[in-house]
Amino acid sequence: MKKEKEIIRIIDFIYVHDDEAGCKELHRRVIYDQIGEIGETYYNEQWYEFPQINSYYPDPTPGVFIDEEKAKEIMKIIDKEDN
Repeated sequence: MKKEKEIIRIIDFIYVHDDEAGCKELHRRVIYDQIGEIGETYYNEQWYEFPQINSYYPDPTPGVFIDEEKAKEIMKIIDKEDN
């Protein structure tokens, strides 16, 4: 039976937004036990692989680094806008 990948650590979150265009994106870098570090983006109430994550390093412009608590708030906002 295939074991589901497990998060070892969430490295950081990046919130990218353009209020004039109405664009909001939430990204994170994660370390999984089976595949190592990957980037993910959040939409449709779940995380999807986002290989371009490293284009935000070391400068996240136009985004900002945020903590997990703030990320959860933004996830709720994105979920409301998606529905």
